[in-house]
Amino acid sequence: MPFELVEGVVRQELLDGAPLSDLFITFDKEPLGAASIAQVHKASLLDGRVVAVKLQRPNVEPKLLGDVANLKRISKALAKSLPVDYYTVFSELGEALVNELDFLSEASAMRKISYAVSHCNDGTPAEPPVTIPLPIGELVSKRVLVMDFVSGTPLNKLQETMKERGIEPGSAEGKVAGRRILNSLSSAFGRMIFGAGFIHGVSFYLAYSMYMLVPKCALSQFANWDPSL
Repeated sequence: MPFELVEGVVRQELLDGAPLSDLFITFDKEPLGAASIAQVHKASLLDGRVVAVKLQRPNVEPKLLGDVANLKRISKALAKSLPVDYYTVFSELGEALVNELDFLSEASAMRKISYAVSHCNDGTPAEPPVTIPLPIGELVSKRVLVMDFVSGTPLNKLQETMKERGIEPGSAEGKVAGRRILNSLSSAFGRMIFGAGFIHGVSFYLAYSMYMLVPKCALSQFANWDPSL
């Protein structure tokens, strides 16, 4: 997405058309990451806090929901010829997309998950085993979400990063780091499932930060799943 378009979306959603400088000291033109629905930029607020700004691509919602509506129409017409009830599948997909396309809903999920991982299953407060980036104040709209910036290494690059730091796969230090990551994630998801009953639904998005062999995981991309549904 061209930066002019990025700037326009943020100004429209958060600043009522005012310039970015009214809210940000810096705003990186190149995205940290981009996907089909949204992309994320690193920025700094006027108070110096470094943040991540997630913004939805313009017009992506009607396109996606229109595609789902077409799939529902086709699956309904061909229902007798299909081995599975695809109409129900696509209906549920449409409902999930409506939720995923609303960043106000995502901000709410971030707060719920932060609470879930910082409490034991019986509701008593506890040290969170993972870091949860949170939305920044009221800097959230349906299409833009400003959140804590968490620096780390994606799990798919962990082995390479450990080698750069002199930690070989299979070494004692590597095994310690691996166990700590596994324990952190197991504890976090255990609290979500058996405590809050509200879980982080995109577990393949993880960041890993390593400080003197003390790993700290961070969860991102806050789709969610409520087992009561």
